[in-house]
Amino acid sequence: MKILIALFCWLCPCLLFGDSPGVPSSEQQPDAQELRVKMWYLPVTKLTGTARDRLPEEVPETQPPVDERAWFEANGIHFVPGEEVLFDGRLRVLMVRAKGATIEKISQVVHNQWPDNPVEFLRIEVDLAEFSAGKSPQLNSESAYETILKEAGDSWRVLSRLQVTTRSGQKATAVSNAPSASLRRGEPEVAVEIEPILSPDEKIIDLNLSYQFRAEGNPPLDWKTVTSAVVKDGSPAIVQVNSVAPEGDRAAPMKFRGLVIKVDVVRVKSVSGPAFPRPRTVR
Repeated sequence: MKILIALFCWLCPCLLFGDSPGVPSSEQQPDAQELRVKMWYLPVTKLTGTARDRLPEEVPETQPPVDERAWFEANGIHFVPGEEVLFDGRLRVLMVRAKGATIEKISQVVHNQWPDNPVEFLRIEVDLAEFSAGKSPQLNSESAYETILKEAGDSWRVLSRLQVTTRSGQKATAVSNAPSASLRRGEPEVAVEIEPILSPDEKIIDLNLSYQFRAEGNPPLDWKTVTSAVVKDGSPAIVQVNSVAPEGDRAAPMKFRGLVIKVDVVRVKSVSGPAFPRPRTVR
């Protein structure tokens, strides 16, 4: 919504008065082609900085959009009178009014400089699972998630699932007292505290985790752990596996409980849409 408001405010002077902000009316019309408008959402708060120069909320609200034609000219793009390039660092929105050919060149520069949309947040899913796996398999937190899942087969069941959203470097907590449909031990109490750090290439997540699960029953279940792990974006990983003492039949397959972490890097949806003709003015 903020982006649409910013674009509307940018277009309003043209709709009402026919003049482009900061450009004399005598230079308004390009030679042979209508001016068009397009915008992009970038992972920076200034074009000369990096993806982590400043957080958007650190940019003063009173800071006006910056004319960035000089930056694009340094990257080999020539502008004719009437073409504009404005960048709002707080919204991280690049707004361009230019000929179609110029917009295509800017699109290429933007794609080469920032191939991925900016990260909006990290969505973290924490599961406590119980499963059986053979009589004496060598399973531990070093085992691949896919290997353990294959070994568990139909015995795999999730006792608890919590989901939190946060940003890199920010600690997040979640607590749940809701009963689990697959756990016949009453209502479990689950708490998680997690702090993720996203790698510079935004593909690896280094996280610290505190997890506690308690449920009444016979016997009661009490799982508590403080650990750290490194996981890949979108790939579930077992960060801890504990064996469970057999009950009754010692010939039965060994039972295990494992803590599974999955982190999804959620990116801002691109707002660069098809360019559209600049509205004609009524004089």
